[in-house]
Amino acid sequence: MAIVWRKTLIQESFFENSMSAEQINFSFFAFSLYYRRLLFYYFFMQATSKKISSYSYEVTIKEGATEMEHYKKSAAKMIAGSRQFPGFRKGDEVPMEVIEREIGADRLMGEAIEQALQSLYPKALKKLGIQPVDLGEIKELKSHSPLEVILIVEIAPEVHLDMKKIEKIKVEVAEVSVSDEELQKELDEIINRGTHFHTRGAHHGHHHDENGDVAEVTDTAIQLGDRVRLNAIGSDKRGGKIDERMGLRDFDLTIGSKMMIPGFEEALIGAKEGDVVEFDITFPADYHSKDFAGKNAFFSCTILTVEYPHKPEWSEEFIERVWGKKLSFSDFKVEYREAMLADRKDKARSEAEEKLSSELIEVTKLEVGPKMLAKEVENLWQYHNREIEKQGMDIKSYLDHLKTSEDAFKKEHIEPSALRRISSMLILEALKAHYKPEVTNEAVMAELKKVFARYASDAEFEQRLTEMAKPGTEHFNDIKSRLEYRNIIDRFLK
Repeated sequence: MAIVWRKTLIQESFFENSMSAEQINFSFFAFSLYYRRLLFYYFFMQATSKKISSYSYEVTIKEGATEMEHYKKSAAKMIAGSRQFPGFRKGDEVPMEVIEREIGADRLMGEAIEQALQSLYPKALKKLGIQPVDLGEIKELKSHSPLEVILIVEIAPEVHLDMKKIEKIKVEVAEVSVSDEELQKELDEIINRGTHFHTRGAHHGHHHDENGDVAEVTDTAIQLGDRVRLNAIGSDKRGGKIDERMGLRDFDLTIGSKMMIPGFEEALIGAKEGDVVEFDITFPADYHSKDFAGKNAFFSCTILTVEYPHKPEWSEEFIERVWGKKLSFSDFKVEYREAMLADRKDKARSEAEEKLSSELIEVTKLEVGPKMLAKEVENLWQYHNREIEKQGMDIKSYLDHLKTSEDAFKKEHIEPSALRRISSMLILEALKAHYKPEVTNEAVMAELKKVFARYASDAEFEQRLTEMAKPGTEHFNDIKSRLEYRNIIDRFLK
């Protein structure tokens, strides 16, 4: 009977010249090995367990000397096929005594134990009904042949629900609305994002408008809203010492953005391309750098280019570009307000769910094991890295900027979030088992339609939906699970 175990359950290592438990680690990367044992051995392999905490078992595995001799022969054959021995060609059948002499008896026995545990460990867990959350660790190797080894296996922790306290929890979801002023602010921001710039300068006597027609530019001086590219040299006073920290090169600045200290942008208004603008200025008393706070300075700025803004008009074509469909401005405002309201409702619910999570954790007893926590920490760390990279920064520069190390950052920022995520999920799973929420196939179908309507075009919508809406498929089960969780959460929201 051939048994192939896909999941890696125990760490990979190799054996040196001793047989201590610390040196004996082994791998379940089954892609390189096929473990073929008679069903006889499965039944006669001994496996016992003892629970030692809310999240771990002590598992003892025993195998007879005769069976270990089979593993030893298998290990010898594998070694002989992977290296060349004196007097033999690679791949030749090499006597075991030769292999023992060349690599050492301990190393050969180590390989045999590795093969044995690769086969026996998953069978033992299955026999004992134990589902590990991560790699097992050897606690003690008591004997080699016959084999007796004790391992520590981490499982998902027990969750002790205090239903009397839990049933009292009620979290209010905040009421939300969208005012006319808030809507207008958002609409103005859309226009600002759609604004493009045209070069303004003495040697540029025209520009192309929205329709591609040529329009004359008569005023080339910098105005409020213009975008300027400049070089700037800063010093402690007129004719004083230049401070490179106050210098700018090929710097793009929108006049009126308030990106610079008060008075800087205003000093450039009226200048033209090629001008050198010089002015005295005082840093604010509350400036973020103590070296400059409240200090007087002198700047000399060279205007490289001046660009004037062209703001788009509200048209059906522009709305289609920003919204994905052609609408009148009045209809667009209605839809956009509804979208803003939906977004705020989602945010309000998320905040309520966060509060609910905190209250559930507070009244629930559970202890998350170190391996389960470490796994989630690593998941969140990788996600954090990807987000940092999206911002154009590598993680080393990011940590250097924060003046911290990877380990310290994980401990301070990642680990608390990981612990909270795991605890919340475990509690929800336990509540799901308690309440047994019912979600119909019709409800899943309705949710699928809402989800995929956001991403699929009309042409492909029905086909995509048909493929993904079959009960038992990954997408169907995922949506069903989400709805079950939502059903549980709704019990505590008001």
